[in-house]
Amino acid sequence: GKEVDGELATGTVMRPLRLSDNGIVGTVQKIESQVNLPETRIQATPETGTESCSGALASEWNIDEQDELIAAAMCSDWKDVELSEIETETGFTEKKELTLGTERAVFQVLKKYNQAPVEYQLFKGVQVNEMTITMALNSFVTVSFGCLGANHPTSVTENPLPSGVTLGAALTTKSFKTLEGYMKIGDDFDTLSAMRQCPNLSLSV
Repeated sequence: GKEVDGELATGTVMRPLRLSDNGIVGTVQKIESQVNLPETRIQATPETGTESCSGALASEWNIDEQDELIAAAMCSDWKDVELSEIETETGFTEKKELTLGTERAVFQVLKKYNQAPVEYQLFKGVQVNEMTITMALNSFVTVSFGCLGANHPTSVTENPLPSGVTLGAALTTKSFKTLEGYMKIGDDFDTLSAMRQCPNLSLSV
Protein backbone atom coordinates (compact mmCIF):
# COMPACT_ATOMS: atom_id res chain seq x y z
CA GLY A 1 0.00 0.00 0.00
CA LYS A 2 1.32 3.44 -0.96
CA GLU A 3 1.72 5.98 1.85
CA VAL A 4 0.30 9.50 1.75
CA ASP A 5 2.05 11.85 4.19
CA GLY A 6 3.44 8.89 6.10
CA GLU A 7 0.16 7.03 6.51
CA LEU A 8 -2.14 4.73 4.55
CA ALA A 9 -5.14 6.74 3.39
CA THR A 10 -8.69 5.57 4.08
CA GLY A 11 -9.84 3.45 1.15
CA THR A 12 -6.36 2.04 0.44
CA VAL A 13 -6.50 -1.57 -0.75
CA MET A 14 -3.40 -3.59 0.08
CA ARG A 15 -2.60 -5.91 -2.83
CA PRO A 16 -1.14 -9.34 -2.01
CA LEU A 17 2.03 -10.10 -3.99
CA ARG A 18 2.94 -13.53 -5.33
CA LEU A 19 6.58 -13.85 -4.26
CA SER A 20 9.36 -16.40 -4.36
CA ASP A 21 10.96 -14.58 -1.41
CA ASN A 22 10.02 -11.73 0.94
CA GLY A 23 13.34 -10.85 2.54
CA ILE A 24 12.33 -7.60 4.25
CA VAL A 25 13.39 -7.71 7.90
CA GLY A 26 13.77 -5.09 10.59
CA THR A 27 16.75 -4.14 12.70
CA VAL A 28 17.51 -1.79 15.60
CA GLN A 29 20.83 0.02 15.76
CA LYS A 30 22.83 -0.63 18.93
CA ILE A 31 24.86 2.32 20.24
CA GLU A 32 27.85 1.02 22.17
CA SER A 33 29.40 3.13 24.89
CA GLN A 34 33.18 3.40 25.07
CA VAL A 35 33.10 4.51 28.70
CA ASN A 36 33.99 2.11 31.53
CA LEU A 37 32.17 2.26 34.83
CA PRO A 38 34.33 3.68 37.66
CA GLU A 39 36.85 1.23 39.12
CA THR A 40 35.74 -1.56 36.74
CA ARG A 41 36.38 -2.79 33.24
CA ILE A 42 32.67 -2.96 32.53
CA GLN A 43 31.40 -0.66 29.81
CA ALA A 44 28.29 1.41 30.29
CA THR A 45 25.03 -0.15 29.10
CA PRO A 46 24.51 0.26 25.34
CA GLU A 47 21.57 2.36 24.15
CA THR A 48 18.97 1.62 21.50
CA GLY A 49 19.46 3.57 18.28
CA THR A 50 17.32 4.07 15.21
CA GLU A 51 15.07 1.44 13.67
CA SER A 52 15.17 0.42 10.02
CA CYS A 53 14.29 -2.42 7.69
CA SER A 54 15.67 -3.73 4.43
CA GLY A 55 15.53 -6.70 2.11
CA ALA A 56 14.38 -7.85 -1.31
CA LEU A 57 11.03 -8.78 -2.82
CA ALA A 58 11.69 -11.48 -5.44
CA SER A 59 9.19 -12.93 -7.88
CA GLU A 60 8.43 -13.89 -11.42
CA TRP A 61 7.34 -10.86 -13.44
CA ASN A 62 3.57 -11.19 -13.46
CA ILE A 63 1.43 -9.13 -15.83
CA ASP A 64 0.13 -5.97 -14.07
CA GLU A 65 1.27 -7.09 -10.60
CA GLN A 66 4.59 -5.27 -10.13
CA ASP A 67 3.75 -2.10 -12.10
CA GLU A 68 3.71 0.14 -9.00
CA LEU A 69 7.07 -1.16 -7.79
CA ILE A 70 8.64 -0.76 -11.24
CA ALA A 71 7.37 2.83 -11.37
CA ALA A 72 8.82 3.44 -7.89
CA ALA A 73 12.23 2.16 -9.02
CA MET A 74 12.10 4.62 -11.92
CA CYS A 75 10.92 7.48 -9.62
CA SER A 76 8.02 8.05 -12.00
CA ASP A 77 4.51 6.92 -12.92
CA TRP A 78 2.94 5.21 -15.91
CA LYS A 79 1.51 7.56 -18.56
CA ASP A 80 -1.15 6.73 -21.15
CA VAL A 81 0.12 6.77 -24.74
CA GLU A 82 -2.09 7.12 -27.80
CA LEU A 83 -2.36 3.93 -29.82
CA SER A 84 -1.16 3.90 -33.42
CA GLU A 85 -3.51 2.86 -36.20
CA ILE A 86 -1.71 -0.47 -36.59
CA GLU A 87 -1.90 -1.18 -32.86
CA THR A 88 -5.62 -0.46 -32.84
CA GLU A 89 -6.18 -2.73 -35.84
CA THR A 90 -4.26 -5.58 -34.22
CA GLY A 91 -6.37 -5.47 -31.05
CA PHE A 92 -4.43 -3.29 -28.61
CA THR A 93 -6.75 -1.52 -26.16
CA GLU A 94 -4.28 0.37 -23.98
CA LYS A 95 -0.66 1.50 -24.04
CA LYS A 96 1.43 3.09 -21.29
CA GLU A 97 5.03 4.18 -21.03
CA LEU A 98 7.40 4.80 -18.14
CA THR A 99 10.30 7.24 -18.17
CA LEU A 100 12.85 8.15 -15.52
CA GLY A 101 11.50 10.85 -13.18
CA THR A 102 11.93 12.46 -9.78
CA GLU A 103 8.80 11.27 -7.92
CA ARG A 104 9.23 9.56 -4.55
CA ALA A 105 6.99 6.60 -3.76
CA VAL A 106 6.79 5.26 -0.19
CA PHE A 107 4.98 2.06 0.75
CA GLN A 108 3.88 0.03 3.73
CA VAL A 109 4.45 -3.73 3.49
CA LEU A 110 2.37 -6.13 5.59
CA LYS A 111 3.78 -9.58 6.31
CA LYS A 112 1.15 -12.11 7.38
CA TYR A 113 2.10 -15.45 8.95
CA ASN A 114 -0.86 -17.82 8.62
CA GLN A 115 0.16 -20.47 11.13
CA ALA A 116 -1.86 -20.39 14.35
CA PRO A 117 -1.83 -17.97 16.00
CA VAL A 118 -1.85 -15.69 12.95
CA GLU A 119 0.80 -12.96 13.25
CA TYR A 120 1.44 -9.73 11.36
CA GLN A 121 4.34 -7.34 10.80
CA LEU A 122 3.73 -3.92 9.24
CA PHE A 123 6.86 -2.36 7.71
CA LYS A 124 6.56 1.40 7.18
CA GLY A 125 8.39 3.98 5.08
CA VAL A 126 9.50 1.32 2.57
CA GLN A 127 11.10 2.63 -0.63
CA VAL A 128 12.41 0.74 -3.65
CA ASN A 129 16.18 1.14 -3.72
CA GLU A 130 17.02 -1.04 -6.73
CA MET A 131 15.41 -3.32 -9.31
CA THR A 132 16.79 -6.28 -11.26
CA ILE A 133 14.99 -7.96 -14.16
CA THR A 134 16.40 -11.20 -15.62
CA MET A 135 15.28 -12.69 -18.92
CA ALA A 136 16.84 -16.07 -19.73
CA LEU A 137 15.88 -18.00 -22.84
CA ASN A 138 12.97 -20.45 -22.38
CA SER A 139 12.33 -19.32 -18.82
CA PHE A 140 10.01 -17.19 -16.75
CA VAL A 141 11.17 -13.59 -16.45
CA THR A 142 12.22 -12.88 -12.86
CA VAL A 143 12.25 -9.55 -11.04
CA SER A 144 13.68 -8.46 -7.70
CA PHE A 145 13.19 -5.20 -5.80
CA GLY A 146 15.69 -4.14 -3.15
CA CYS A 147 13.88 -2.17 -0.43
CA LEU A 148 14.82 0.14 2.44
CA GLY A 149 12.39 1.08 5.20
CA ALA A 150 12.04 3.08 8.38
CA ASN A 151 10.97 0.74 11.19
CA HIS A 152 11.48 -2.60 12.91
CA PRO A 153 7.96 -3.80 13.67
CA THR A 154 7.25 -6.39 16.34
CA SER A 155 4.95 -9.29 15.50
CA VAL A 156 1.34 -8.80 16.62
CA THR A 157 -1.64 -11.15 16.58
CA GLU A 158 -4.19 -8.51 15.52
CA ASN A 159 -4.25 -6.95 12.07
CA PRO A 160 -2.30 -3.66 12.47
CA LEU A 161 -3.80 -1.94 9.43
CA PRO A 162 -5.68 1.28 10.27
CA SER A 163 -9.44 1.51 9.92
CA GLY A 164 -10.53 1.97 6.31
CA VAL A 165 -7.58 0.03 4.86
CA THR A 166 -8.46 -3.39 3.47
CA LEU A 167 -6.69 -6.43 2.05
CA GLY A 168 -7.42 -7.00 -1.63
CA ALA A 169 -7.41 -10.20 -3.65
CA ALA A 170 -4.26 -11.52 -5.32
CA LEU A 171 -4.07 -11.18 -9.09
CA THR A 172 -4.26 -14.28 -11.26
CA THR A 173 -2.35 -12.93 -14.26
CA LYS A 174 0.31 -15.05 -15.92
CA SER A 175 4.06 -14.54 -15.75
CA PHE A 176 6.06 -13.28 -18.71
CA LYS A 177 8.16 -16.01 -20.35
CA THR A 178 10.88 -15.89 -22.98
CA LEU A 179 9.64 -18.24 -25.71
CA GLU A 180 9.53 -15.83 -28.63
CA GLY A 181 10.21 -12.19 -29.46
CA TYR A 182 13.12 -10.00 -30.44
CA MET A 183 15.60 -7.60 -28.93
CA LYS A 184 17.05 -4.44 -30.46
CA ILE A 185 19.64 -1.98 -29.18
CA GLY A 186 20.87 1.46 -30.21
CA ASP A 187 20.81 5.17 -29.48
CA ASP A 188 17.78 6.11 -31.58
CA PHE A 189 14.48 4.24 -31.30
CA ASP A 190 13.88 4.51 -35.07
CA THR A 191 17.26 2.99 -36.02
CA LEU A 192 17.69 0.16 -33.53
CA SER A 193 19.75 -2.86 -34.56
CA ALA A 194 18.50 -6.39 -33.95
CA MET A 195 20.57 -8.63 -31.65
CA ARG A 196 20.67 -12.01 -33.39
CA GLN A 197 22.05 -14.02 -30.49
CA CYS A 198 21.12 -13.18 -26.89
CA PRO A 199 20.39 -16.13 -24.56
CA ASN A 200 20.18 -14.01 -21.41
CA LEU A 201 19.53 -10.39 -20.48
CA SER A 202 19.87 -8.96 -16.99
CA LEU A 203 18.85 -5.36 -16.34
CA SER A 204 19.70 -3.58 -13.08
CA VAL A 205 18.39 -0.14 -12.06
